[in-house]
This record gives sequence, C-alpha cells and structure tokens, in this order.
Amino acid sequence: MNETLTKTIEVTDYDEFAAVQEGWDASYRPLQINTFAARLEVCRTRGIQVDLDTYDCALEITATTPKDAITIALPGGVDGSYISKGIEVSTDRIDVYGAEREVHAVTKPDSSLITCCLYKVLVDHLTDSPIRSTLVDHRFHDNVIYADRRTLDEARLWCTTYLALCRTNEISAEAHARLIDEILLIVHAALSAAREDYSNHQRSRYQVARRARDYMIDRQSEPPTITEICNFLKISARTLNYAFQDTYNVSPKRFLKARRLSAAHDALKHAAPRTRVTDIALALGFWDFGHFAKDYRTMFGETPSATLRG
Repeated sequence: MNETLTKTIEVTDYDEFAAVQEGWDASYRPLQINTFAARLEVCRTRGIQVDLDTYDCALEITATTPKDAITIALPGGVDGSYISKGIEVSTDRIDVYGAEREVHAVTKPDSSLITCCLYKVLVDHLTDSPIRSTLVDHRFHDNVIYADRRTLDEARLWCTTYLALCRTNEISAEAHARLIDEILLIVHAALSAAREDYSNHQRSRYQVARRARDYMIDRQSEPPTITEICNFLKISARTLNYAFQDTYNVSPKRFLKARRLSAAHDALKHAAPRTRVTDIALALGFWDFGHFAKDYRTMFGETPSATLRG
C-alpha cells in the first residue's frame, strides 16, 4: 500500500455516499424526515487510512469494517457524540473493531465521525513492539471502551492533522512517517489505559431495538402497529420506546416512517418501465398520497415523480 489516495467528496444521496467509502461495505439510512448532505475526506497510504465523515442529519449506519484492518472510531468534534450498538460514544469513549466486523452506529444532526484503519501490513511491521500487542489484543475488538479524554483529543487532533497535510500534497516522506508514528503512539496510549464500558442494561435495550428494527423492515409493506411489535417481542410499549430512544434517538413510529420513505426512494430510483408512483406508495403502505408526497419532498428535495423520471 505505497500509493497515496486522497480525496474530498460532497454528496446529497445516501447510496452515493456509501459507494464512495473506500474499503467499507456501508449503508446509510435517515432517521428523520430531512434532506441529506454529507462530506467525506479520506487519506489512505502506507498501511493506514483516515476518514472524516460529516453529516447534516441523523443517520443509521450499518457497515462492515475493512478486511485485514483494525479500525478505531471516535466523534469528529471535540464535544461530539454518536451511538454505537446502543452506547453513546462521546469525549471519553472510543470504538474499536477487528477486521470485517459489523458496525451499527447512529449519528446526530450536524455531526462528524473519524475512523482510522490500521491495516495488517502496517501492524505486522511493528514486530516486537508493545504497540502491536495492544492493537491485536482481541479484548478491545468490537467494544466501546472508556479512555482518557485528553488522550482521545490528541488522537482526534493527529488524525485531522494527517488529513489536512495529505490534502496539500506537499508533505515529505519523512514527515509523513512521523505523522503515522504519532497516530500509532496515541492509539496505543488510548487503548493501554482503556476499559470496557458497556452495561448489561444498555446491551439489553440495544438488542430489543435491533430486533424491533428487523421486524419493522421485514414488514415495510404492511407497517406493524406498536402493539403488534410489542406482542412479537413480548415487551411493553414503554420498554420499546426506551430502547429506541437509547439506540436511535427517535421513537419507533418516526423510525419506521423514515425507513419506509427511504425504501420508496430506492424503489423509485430502480423502478421498471411503466411503474407509477402510486404503485410504489401502495406497496409500502402509504395510503395518503398527499402526505406521502409532502414528506418525500421534505426528505429528498424533490417529488416522487421527479425521482421516478430519473
């Protein structure tokens, strides 16, 4: 991995944003009825890749981390936060993943996310180094862990500095190597003093929300009522609502409506010839075409018929 890949991309389409993610198998779906705009800054070279994603609306992100890499994730802003598998990742927490692991994150409006992928070719080069033993320690993988805030602020600073200098194309090979060393050292420091921070209570609420989510998506064409969801999961409406608020920052009803509108957008973009807007709306359980068209335009910035025409 000797070549350097540096790019900055701005998009207004969820699927387009997923397509430009280097090394990631990702999906982005809205949690609110708002238009979408996102920006990606990425630099990949010498066994390391740093991404800075910026979003203007609340999103559900499902993804698989790059293969042959250890991935570190943290909020892009000093006071930012997001939710990872039901737990808030803020100024004193960091997300750590092994290779090809599931990511499930929820962002807030006007937020950003930094990811740093340390590839096997780089980690293996750290023979006999305490940094390598820390990075490959599987106790950390797939966990949100508690770490020192000052150390995480430094990690955020070094990652953004790396991106900024790579954009100039004027950084020397020696300075580039020093930057990578600094990132490795600060990640090592963060993980060395870290501990897992995921209670059984948080894990239980997250599992409830994910099961309810999957049930809703399976029945998008015949949207289930809250009572039906609760009966299926054998829980109370209060438990369901708390689980969604903790995991998604929205109510179950708002989550389902946003997902159905997103499904309508996908269907309209890939519709067969002679398909009508009403055919897709009805197939997804939208009976009030006026409200459907209004919410759709609010979310995607155009009418359903405009999307259908391409």
